Amino acid sequence: MPSRSPGVSRKTRQQLLQELGVLQERLQQLEAAVPFRRMPSQGTAGEEAQPLVQSVVRHLSNVVTVMLGYTELALRNLSPEAKDRRYLEEVLAAGKRMRDLLHKAFPPSRGSH
Repeated sequence: MPSRSPGVSRKTRQQLLQELGVLQERLQQLEAAVPFRRMPSQGTAGEEAQPLVQSVVRHLSNVVTVMLGYTELALRNLSPEAKDRRYLEEVLAAGKRMRDLLHKAFPPSRGSH
């Protein structure tokens, strides 16, 4: 019987794998669909949509930040040789790619923090 890392149940591993798969799929879709330059707003439709886009990007960024933080905390609690560590490292790598994608596609404006 394979050894388990302390504090990581079989259900948790299955959930991590499932969530990792969903995250990787969404990241690939975004990478394929989002241009890596800021698109100028043209006319009132673009200007009206800009606050909504900024809000969505801010929320996505917040979710990615939380995901990265909790993943880093979980990694700190696992021994370096833990078998489950690679799953969390994949989640961390995918989260960093998402963060970088958001920054490339929607660079922070000068007025943002």
